Amino acid sequence: MRLYRQTVRLAIPAVIENLSTSIIFLVDALMVATLGPAALAAVGLVGVIMWRLRTMGGILQIGTTAMVARRWGENNTKAACVLFAHSALLGLLIGLGCLFLHPMAGGIFSLLNAEGDVLAFSVLYFQVVILAFPLRLASTNMGAAIRAAGDTRTPMVTTVAANLINVFLNYALIFGKFGFPELGLFGAAIATAIAFTAEFLIFLAMGLKGIRPKRLFAVPRVDFPAPDDEEVEVTSAPVPIHPGHEDRQDVLRLDPAGFRLRVRGSTGTLFRISHPSFWEEAGVSLGFLVFTAMLALFGEEALAAHSAVIRIESFSFMAGFGISIATATLVGQALGAGELRAARRTFAICLTLSTLFMGSLGIVFSLFPEWFVGWFVHEDAAGTFLPLAAMLFLLGALQQPFIGSAMVLSGGLRGAGHTIAPFVAQLFGTIGARLGAGYLLGFVFGMGIEGLYIATVLDWVLRTIILGGLVMMGRWERARA
Repeated sequence: MRLYRQTVRLAIPAVIENLSTSIIFLVDALMVATLGPAALAAVGLVGVIMWRLRTMGGILQIGTTAMVARRWGENNTKAACVLFAHSALLGLLIGLGCLFLHPMAGGIFSLLNAEGDVLAFSVLYFQVVILAFPLRLASTNMGAAIRAAGDTRTPMVTTVAANLINVFLNYALIFGKFGFPELGLFGAAIATAIAFTAEFLIFLAMGLKGIRPKRLFAVPRVDFPAPDDEEVEVTSAPVPIHPGHEDRQDVLRLDPAGFRLRVRGSTGTLFRISHPSFWEEAGVSLGFLVFTAMLALFGEEALAAHSAVIRIESFSFMAGFGISIATATLVGQALGAGELRAARRTFAICLTLSTLFMGSLGIVFSLFPEWFVGWFVHEDAAGTFLPLAAMLFLLGALQQPFIGSAMVLSGGLRGAGHTIAPFVAQLFGTIGARLGAGYLLGFVFGMGIEGLYIATVLDWVLRTIILGGLVMMGRWERARA
């Protein structure tokens, strides 16, 4: 029962954090929509680019999660604190590299077929928001380190606070409320940049003060060598505690020793663990673009129906994502504490919770498909759109339990530092099922968009089978992190 309680305690704040982001995104979209379709389209385009940059630029959070969880589980507090600071530094440096995209904004959005006002608005919005992107990546990595130490509440509070700041400033700067100037879309961009900055400053303040996550597994208390030891952030060998250092053992804080690049130390190790996730995200991005292009061949109505389905399903993903974070944290800390049996039980428990919960959501979705997709349908535009969207939503409901299972299995494997396994599963699922089977079913066998959606179900089923097999093989138990 203890592992069940820990899973729920870790997962619920993560779910709330991501749900708040999804809800705020919808609220932002509604406010920007009052500026006209060109502004809304521009924010949508920029959102796609920023999301892909965050997922690909933020891949170090995978290595951060694995290494901090392992060190924290070993009671290797000094190493965890150094990694906490080092990951934030690397996120900041990668984000600074992304600033080279600032003068290229016009070309980027022209390649996405943006024209006229949409192009002008996209460039304006992007060039403001990208300035705060280095702080955004640093925040992403700091949040991952804090969660890996067993504290999902602090990132939740920080993200919710930043989202509320974003909503308030959007309202004030877009419409000129509370004495602020009316800046329209430029105001929305400023609000987002300030929210990113506020999130970073909150994490920075908490990191400097020190955070006290709860120990998830009981291990002997330890202390570590001097901060200048080059291997302190990657070693797992504990040293007996010295008198007078008891107050350091449960505090995660930004250690100044982490603000140095060490190719043979923590820098190289973080990239070694994380780089398969970069290729995984690159594959996901490419697969997403190709799949969307395939959908677009069936017309505007099919693409709109797909958009409505994805928006609703995105809320259900939050449950699986939250449980996957709990899985990564528990598996990493259990391996660090030498609790291999607990790590195995974590997989079983989290897999059961995620599959049952998202499977139940899938049943609810399948019972009332037209009611759910009806949120996005205007009465004068229902026509053939409503039954098409409902049919796609019904097919999407079938994949819910498999999405939950794949998320948990991937999260646990990443938490163990075995990041190559999710990459392999994603490669076969995306190329073999989603794109390969999608092409055969949709075009060769003439099943249309229904065939493409059946292929997405096959994608998640295949990923679950591959990931489950890799977990059972047990190589993750010996992964280095």
